Parts: sequence; structure tokens; C-alpha cells
Amino acid sequence: MKKYIIYLLLAALLFTLCACKKDPPPTEPTTLPTTQTEPTTEPTTEPTTTEPLPTEPPEALEVLDYGSFSGRYIEDGSDDKVENILCVLVQNNTDSYLDYALLHGFLGEKAVEFRLTGIPAGECLWVLENNRVTISEGEEFRYSGQVLSQPREENMIDPRITVLLGQGSVEITNTSEESFSTVRVYYKQLHSDGNLFGGITYTVTLEEMPPGQTTTVLSGHANGDRCTVVRVDCLSGE
Repeated sequence: MKKYIIYLLLAALLFTLCACKKDPPPTEPTTLPTTQTEPTTEPTTEPTTTEPLPTEPPEALEVLDYGSFSGRYIEDGSDDKVENILCVLVQNNTDSYLDYALLHGFLGEKAVEFRLTGIPAGECLWVLENNRVTISEGEEFRYSGQVLSQPREENMIDPRITVLLGQGSVEITNTSEESFSTVRVYYKQLHSDGNLFGGITYTVTLEEMPPGQTTTVLSGHANGDRCTVVRVDCLSGE
């Protein structure tokens, strides 16, 4: 009887264990919050239809170099002896002749300016500072702006006139069959490096030139080896 009771207890325990064993519930995937987050990848680069911004045209005059000058100060016609005057090398980047230009800049903290006249297209020109400002070793020049006259695209050297620059003289010949009331010749000095020298432009004027006439005019700054003609104007005799 005792053994029978033990069998009954074992059978009841086995039934209880079978009844408690169940399959686990199916697991649902973890759901993340639905709030949007910033992408961590680089933005995609797609072709754009936006037109490129227009670029500024280059300035007519470009400062190529600067330095000091000692010698005759020619810019005001005085030819005074000076030393260490600030000078700049400027190029006319246009296809036009410029009658007049004013360049502004700074030497350290000091404002400086340069006056230029008679600048042919494409030419380079050394010009001395307008107020005779001197430059010391280590000082730096900074360009800041320019003001120009209206560029002139016509031929600035009238082909009906020939000019011969001598030592202190200018020979002018009317090679045409026309008579002119006024003939005006403009010339500039040359630097030893071949560039034009000086913002100043020298002029010689003749009145009443009949056809075929040759006239020689004295001009102290003329030098056949160190000067060049940049402009010749003729006015009709009518």
C-alpha cells in the first residue's frame, strides 16, 4: 500500500510538470521611436542648374612691381634731384589708350597716389609717387584703387604726320596733301629696362602746317634714344 501511494505521488508530479511546460510566446521586433533624425551620411552631390556668378572684369591698370627711385624727379617738370622716391610699375591691360589715370595705395599706413597720362594699350610704365613720398627698406606698398579717363580705342598716332625725336629737338613733317591748323605731338621718356618712364607726358605743338612742310621744334626733354612718341593729333586747317 505504501508503495502504491509513492507511485501515485510520482504520477501526479509528472502530470504537473507536463502541464507547466508551454511554448514561449512569439517575440515582436523592437520598435524605435518614430521621430526623424539627421542623416549621418554625406549629402549627395547632384548637378545644379544654378548659373555661375559673374566675375568682375580685370582692372584696366595693374600694379606689377614697386621700388625706390633716385635721380631727377620728372613728374612735375622740375627735374629736382631726389632720392628713394616710391615708384610703381603699372601695366595698361586694355586695348585702349588712356589719357589720364590716378592710382591710390598705402605705404605702410601712409596714403600715396600716382598720376599717369598718355598710357598706350598694353604698355608698362614706371611712375613716381605724386607727393615725393620716400620708401625705406622693409616698407611695403599696398594698392587700393584707381580712377580712369574714358579709354580711347582710335589710332592715337595720326599717320599723316611723321615725327623724329632728336637730342633736345622734335622734327615734325606733314606727309599728307592736307593743311592743318594745329599739330600736337605727345612723347614720353623710356626707362633703361625698356618700359615707359614717368606719369608725365611731354607735348610739342605747331600751328599752321601746310602739306609737305617739315618743322623742327626745340624741346629740352626730347632724346631720340630715351624717348618715344605715344600720340599725334591733327586739326584741320578749315
